[in-house]
Amino acid sequence: MENYRSSKALLMEILIATLLFALCASVVLGAFSATRTLTDRAGNIDRAMRAGRDLADRVWAGEAVEDVTTDAYTLTVTTDETESIAGTLRTAAVTVTVDDAVVAVLPCSRFLPKGGIAP
Repeated sequence: MENYRSSKALLMEILIATLLFALCASVVLGAFSATRTLTDRAGNIDRAMRAGRDLADRVWAGEAVEDVTTDAYTLTVTTDETESIAGTLRTAAVTVTVDDAVVAVLPCSRFLPKGGIAP
């Protein structure tokens, strides 16, 4: 009878240890999952910012550009030109959007003098 009680207590101890281990494992897996999500979002923001910078450079160079939409990010270009006696001021803003949230607005401008070459 004594042997039966000690084996029952041992079984209960093993069961509690197993449940505790399962609980700890679920917490750790949740943390890894959250880390993966944050890492993916940071990667999307990094790629979007690089693409936005490249697009702003192309706008500054005078190339005709269009809005860019991917699965991860959206780049929207708004341009404006102001004529003056001395020349034309071209301004643009590249809006970087990731997961429907605006991450950055990258402004760029260039002055094109009349009869001359822009610096």
